[in-house]
Amino acid sequence: MKNKKQAERTFLDKYVNHGVHWEGYVVRVLLAEDDNSPQSMYHSATVFVKMNINDQEGVNGADLGLSLNEEAL
Repeated sequence: MKNKKQAERTFLDKYVNHGVHWEGYVVRVLLAEDDNSPQSMYHSATVFVKMNINDQEGVNGADLGLSLNEEAL
């Protein structure tokens, strides 16, 4: 693995502000509306998505998890 600075630079150059196209479906949505913990302010909803093209054989569950705060929700 590259050092931290090189890894960050590579990530910024390759992925930041670059769009991606994928197809998938929502597996599960968790809402923290009944949760009064301080953490629920930062994670009001979590969305789990499964990609239609599975690149990992034998792995079940979501491929992508999005955590949304109250403002983004």
